[in-house]
Amino acid sequence: MPEPSSIALLAIAAVGLASRRRGMRQDRLRQEDRSRW
Repeated sequence: MPEPSSIALLAIAAVGLASRRRGMRQDRLRQEDRSRW
C-alpha cells in the first residue's frame, strides 16, 4: 500500500485540478457575459 502522505498529496492534487477546471469554466462564462453586453 502507498504511504498516507502520498495519498494525501494525490487527493490535494485532484482537488486542485477540479477547482482549477471549475474556475476556468466560470472565467469563460464571465467572458461570454462581457461580450453579450
